[in-house]
Amino acid sequence: MGQNTTTSMGRYRATMTDTDRDHIAEKDDPTQRQTDQSVYRVRQRITKELPKDIAIMLEHRPDMFQELWDVVCEGIKKADEGLTEELFKILSEAVDAPITYRGAVYEDGDRHPIETEENEQ
Repeated sequence: MGQNTTTSMGRYRATMTDTDRDHIAEKDDPTQRQTDQSVYRVRQRITKELPKDIAIMLEHRPDMFQELWDVVCEGIKKADEGLTEELFKILSEAVDAPITYRGAVYEDGDRHPIETEENEQ
C-alpha cells in the first residue's frame, strides 16, 4: 500500500534539529539570517518548552529528570565555572525551583551560598 517511512524517522532530537546544529555551528556557510533563526528557535525550545517537560518529569518520572540532570551536569563539569554559575541561575528561573550544586542554592536567578558549620567558624 504505502511506502515504508521508518527510514526518515527513528532518530530523536533534543533542543536542536540537525539544521539548527549546522547553522549555529556555522557549517556550510549559513547566512546570518539562518543562524539567527536557528538561535531563536532553540532559545524558544529552552525557555518555553523545556520547563514544561521538566515539570512533567519531576511530577511523573523523576528518574527521567535525573537522567537529564546527569547529562546537563556532565556538560557543566566541562564548562567554565563562571559559565556554570550563570547556567544554574537561568535554569533555576526556568524551572521555578531551587537547585543545589557545589555548596550553593540557585533560586529565582540568584546564587545563595549554603551556610555550614565551617563557614560560621
